Amino acid sequence: MNKCVLIFIFLTLSSLTTWAYPSKIQNLTCITEHPSTSYFFDLDEDEYTLNVIHHNGVNYAPIYDGLVTIATIDYLKTSVENIVSIGDRIDFKFKTSDCLRLEKNRITCYKSGVSQLGGLKVEDVYFNVYENSDSSTYGVFKDVRISLDYRINKQIFRMPMNFPAENCSNRF
Repeated sequence: MNKCVLIFIFLTLSSLTTWAYPSKIQNLTCITEHPSTSYFFDLDEDEYTLNVIHHNGVNYAPIYDGLVTIATIDYLKTSVENIVSIGDRIDFKFKTSDCLRLEKNRITCYKSGVSQLGGLKVEDVYFNVYENSDSSTYGVFKDVRISLDYRINKQIFRMPMNFPAENCSNRF
C-alpha cells in the first residue's frame, strides 16, 4: 500500500473516533476531601498497632462495600450507628501471632473475643490488607484494599477502603 492511502485511512478513522468520542471532556469536576480516611499499621516489638483516622469526621467514614438494595438499608443504618459510636479515630493492637502474611501482598489479622473499637464494644476484629491488580486494554492498575471488620451479635460490619497503590508507602 502506498503511504498516501495509509494516511487517508488513518485520518478517516481518526475523524470517526473523534466524532464518537470527543477528545476533550467539558464541565467534569471530580473532588474528594484529602485526606479522608487513613490507615497506619506499625510494628511495635511484639504487637502491631493499627491507627485509623477519619480526617473529616465520621460522616465521611467508609461503612460499606457492596451492592446497596432496599434489603440492606437496616444494615447500613446500624453501620452508621456503629461508626458514630466508634468515633473518628481508632487505635487498636494485634499481637504479632494474630497476624499472618498469606501471600506476598496480603496481610490478615484476627483477634477473637470482646474488644473495644473506639467507643464501641465488639466481639471479634479482623484486619485485611492486600494489593489488587486489574488489567485492561489501557494497562495494569494496582490498588491497595484495606478492610477493618468487626462482629456484633454474630453480624459482621466492615470499614473498607481502597487506595491507589501510589498512595500507600512501605507496602508489603
